[in-house]
Amino acid sequence: MTVFLSNLINTDNQQGGGIYSKGSCKVKQINSLYAVFSILLFQSFYVDCQASVISHPFFNVSGVVIVWGANDWQENGGSSPIVSDFVLMNSGSGNAGNDIILGDTYAMLKGSLLPVPKNSDPAAGNELYISRKAPSGSEWFSDNNSNGLLDINDSFNAFQLRDITDLVMRRNTMNHHFYVASNIAFDIYAQVDNLQASDDFSILGLENIRWQMKVKVKGSDGLSFGSKAQNPSAGGSGIVGSNNRLDTMVAPTKVFDGGRRTAREKGSIAQHSVRFTSNYELRRTGTTTDGYDLSMGKGHIEMDITYTIYTP
Repeated sequence: MTVFLSNLINTDNQQGGGIYSKGSCKVKQINSLYAVFSILLFQSFYVDCQASVISHPFFNVSGVVIVWGANDWQENGGSSPIVSDFVLMNSGSGNAGNDIILGDTYAMLKGSLLPVPKNSDPAAGNELYISRKAPSGSEWFSDNNSNGLLDINDSFNAFQLRDITDLVMRRNTMNHHFYVASNIAFDIYAQVDNLQASDDFSILGLENIRWQMKVKVKGSDGLSFGSKAQNPSAGGSGIVGSNNRLDTMVAPTKVFDGGRRTAREKGSIAQHSVRFTSNYELRRTGTTTDGYDLSMGKGHIEMDITYTIYTP
C-alpha cells in the first residue's frame, strides 16, 4: 500500500526570492503489522520526502510606437535625430497612447535633419523665389545658412525679367517631417491652436492654410531610414483625404488611419522607420490654387500643430 501525503513532513522546505517550492511525502509500508485506521492495529512506517520547484517564465511585449525628430526649435539649439516619444499602445481604442518620455518631438525641414525654425526673428521670413524667369533651369536664390528662411545671409542672382516673371513663396509650401517606427498599427490625430496674425495678414485665418500629408517608406535625409520597413497605411485608410485645410483641425482630428506596423523584418529603429511629411501652403482668400502674391502685402501668420499617436 502506498499513500501520498502533501505537506505532512516538510522540514527542509523554503519559499522566497521568486521561486515557489512545496514539499510532499511518500509513505510506504515496511512491515507486516496491521495499521490502525478505523480499528486499532499497529504498523511501522518510513517517510520518503520530495521537494518540487515551480517556475513560470513569460514573454509579453506591449505595442510600441517610437517617434523621432528634433528635440527643440532651431532657434533654441534643437538637436536631431532624437527619439523624444516612446508611446505604449495600451490606452484602449480611440485614445491617445501613453508616452513615457517627458518632452515632445519637434519636426524637421524636409530633406534634412535640421530642426524646424520657430521664426521668432522678425528680420527673417519665408523663402521667396523667382518664377518663370529667363533663362529657365537656373537657381536664382541661395539659402546660404540653410535655415529654411529668407534673411540677410541669403542671396539672389540677377535675372532677366519677362512679362510672366513673378515673385512667389518658395515652392509655395513649407514642408515639415518626422519619423515613426512601430511594432503595431497606429493612428495619428492633429490639432491646431495658438493662431497669431499681424499686419496685412491679420485678415487671414486657418482656412488660408492648405494642408497635405505624405508617407515615405524608404530614403535618406542625412540618416537612412526604412530599409526594413513597410507602409503602415496597408490595412487602414492611410492619409485621411477630407482634411485639406487647417480649419478642419481645430479639434483633435484623425489625419492618418493605420493598418499595420512599420517594422517589416529584423532591423534597427531607423531601418523600421517611415517618414511623415506635412505640407503647408499659404493661399489667397477665395482661391484654392493660388499661393502668395505681392498683392497680399506684408504680414505674419503662425500657428501650432500637434500630431499625436492614437490607438486604432
